Amino acid sequence: MAALVLLTIGAMAGAATARAHDNMYLNEKPIADPAVLAAMRSYLAPREPAGPGTGTAPSPPVERARADCDKLASVLRAFGYLEAKVTCRPATAADGSLPDGTIIADPLPGEMFRVGIIDISGVRSSPEVDAVAAIVGDRIASYTGKPATSEALWAMESDVLRHVRDIYPLAAVTQRALRLDHARRLTTVEMTIEGGSTATFGDMTFSGLGRVSRDTIQKELPFRIGQPYDGRLLSDFQRRLEATHLFQSVRVVAADHIEADGSIGIFVVVKEFRENVAELRQDSTPLALSLLAALLALSGRLVARYAGMPRWLQRGLGVASLAALAVSVVFAAMRLMQLV
Repeated sequence: MAALVLLTIGAMAGAATARAHDNMYLNEKPIADPAVLAAMRSYLAPREPAGPGTGTAPSPPVERARADCDKLASVLRAFGYLEAKVTCRPATAADGSLPDGTIIADPLPGEMFRVGIIDISGVRSSPEVDAVAAIVGDRIASYTGKPATSEALWAMESDVLRHVRDIYPLAAVTQRALRLDHARRLTTVEMTIEGGSTATFGDMTFSGLGRVSRDTIQKELPFRIGQPYDGRLLSDFQRRLEATHLFQSVRVVAADHIEADGSIGIFVVVKEFRENVAELRQDSTPLALSLLAALLALSGRLVARYAGMPRWLQRGLGVASLAALAVSVVFAAMRLMQLV
């Protein structure tokens, strides 16, 4: 009975912690979010050994514990707990039966921050930019109020930059800052975007074409060479090419630089199907005809048999049906070999 009580107490103490690598344990009690807990456990998963013969020099225990606690705090901050801290302390008797030298990581997550104000500067105003700004404003509104996780902030920045690049193809974020409103637990995201120069549509470079001609692709163009660049038209062009069902994949992108004449090159990268739909229909005609012939010959044999016609006629129709069926099997095998 005494042994059972001791085992139960040990299990209750161990439930508050999770084994980490080496001599560190994580106190899980302050963490209520399963996703956050899973991320912290993942970081503290057993690592590759360090020391002689491993090619990695071991860190002193104190420095290693401090670095691990800093990393755990960064995991919490990535989930929107922007004031999170993780303290390290030696294990005590209250932590259960732990090996000597064990370090306990105590997380202090604090409260979660949410996205508040998003301030974007640096892009020159113009009618085209103002039109995009309305779209960007709607996108920004969709992030406001969400937890200020690193994933959400990165997605918001990428979303904004993608729309700005519809007008300024080489736009880039040059400065970013995150300010905290501690009283309201809100963030102010500040971004400076350097737009660079506008451009015109330049020469097109095609890659992956085989049976499909350039003329077929250019029929789907929603813009003209020399027209002011608009990234939305590139997206429209890609959707049009995908709708032709001539390609397994389509990618339409702008070059990473603007030419001296102010144009930007366009790259069209496609992967064709082994057979397009039109060719499949045309080349399947012999297969369909041979199957039809086999069906007609078989039907004729059945009619001849039940109508009491000569046996030689019945045998002839049987041979014809088998021959037509064999031809259809050959055509089917050829089609399958071409599609593989």
